[in-house]
Amino acid sequence: MTETGLAQARQTFATVQEQREAWNRSLVASANATTKAATVINGKVLDLVRSQTDATLGLWRALLDVTSVAEAVELQTRELRRQYENTTTRVKDIAETASRLAQEATAPLAKGPTRPGA
Repeated sequence: MTETGLAQARQTFATVQEQREAWNRSLVASANATTKAATVINGKVLDLVRSQTDATLGLWRALLDVTSVAEAVELQTRELRRQYENTTTRVKDIAETASRLAQEATAPLAKGPTRPGA
């Protein structure tokens, strides 16, 4: 009787250990995907900031060459529209990328733990 109980306890312990290791593998895979996703998103945000900075400096340079207030207003309006469209496109891309990468990062956890060798 004692031998049977001891064998069951060992089997239960082994099963729990396997499950713990499987969850650890899933968590590591998810953490790696999250790190990669953060790097990609940060790169896209930095590109957006760089683009906006370059456009603003370009506008300031162009404003130095205007000869009338009307020309300045026209230039500023045109550049504002262009920057708005550029920013809108880039923000949509960032949102789509973030959504896709979030799904990839949570996929290992959504599948659940995998057994060794599976």
